[in-house]
Amino acid sequence: MFLIYTPDNLFYLTEEDASFFVSTEQPVKLTAEKYFNEINRTMKSIWWTLFVRNLTTGTYFKIYFGYCRDAENANREKNAYNPESITMPIFLVLATKFKRLPTPFTIFLNVLLADYLRLHTVEELMNAVVSIQKAALVCNGLARNSIAGHNEITMDLCKLGEDLPRFTLHILDQPPTRGLGRYAAFITPQGREVDWLFATPEGRKKLLASTNYQRLVVVLLHRDQEYKSLDAVKAELADSIKNLAPFGLTDPIPFLSLGSDVGKRETLVCASSKIFCDFRVEEVEGSSGKLFRRLIFLNNQSVIQ
Repeated sequence: MFLIYTPDNLFYLTEEDASFFVSTEQPVKLTAEKYFNEINRTMKSIWWTLFVRNLTTGTYFKIYFGYCRDAENANREKNAYNPESITMPIFLVLATKFKRLPTPFTIFLNVLLADYLRLHTVEELMNAVVSIQKAALVCNGLARNSIAGHNEITMDLCKLGEDLPRFTLHILDQPPTRGLGRYAAFITPQGREVDWLFATPEGRKKLLASTNYQRLVVVLLHRDQEYKSLDAVKAELADSIKNLAPFGLTDPIPFLSLGSDVGKRETLVCASSKIFCDFRVEEVEGSSGKLFRRLIFLNNQSVIQ
């Protein structure tokens, strides 16, 4: 490792061999410890150290960081015409050296240029990073390969800092044939997610066949969430849907639905019982515009009264 000092009072750290960053074996961790100890020794208090890394488990157990969307986009554009390339998230690590304080620090994670997420433990930080990296691996696989003839892939999307899913995405492929479009997303109106066509793998396969696209992402909207309009949902999902596109797609991705809005769902009763657990009484708008009142058991939502 080389330490370079500039007249602008900035330190640059460069390493001859960063191979220890891609292993989690104990001797390798000790090497990483020496790396960070050297940074700690040379940096003054209240000075910042900046890293740009993919971050493997051998490094991020020691540092705080934010997500760098611009760096990832640059990496994606560089490999745009290489179907064998794998695009992984790139993180900017901003580490500030302080004197020892009696209270622990809060870790900040900025994802997709959204609001900062406050994390209070290293485990929360590691889980957040692993979640982002696993999603990137799924997206890379879907970009290069078709899953036609295999089971669908399901992903839950949550708001930053929340555990309850806001959207559920079901990704399906069918073999390419003449006349099929390449890729589209279908937004299921609120209250219709329990219909056979959207709630079951068999129903979603039938929906895929009827839409005439090779790949379809079926989007389900969850209860206890607010959706302002269909256009707002499209804008919110745009980046996620784009990340699931097959390689080489340059055309705009069409969003399909049953109507021009996100549907209507009103909760009339929210209660719990020892026998049936949590249940809801809801009013939803059907395809004909009529309102239907139904009883939903949250632990078995396929049973409706």
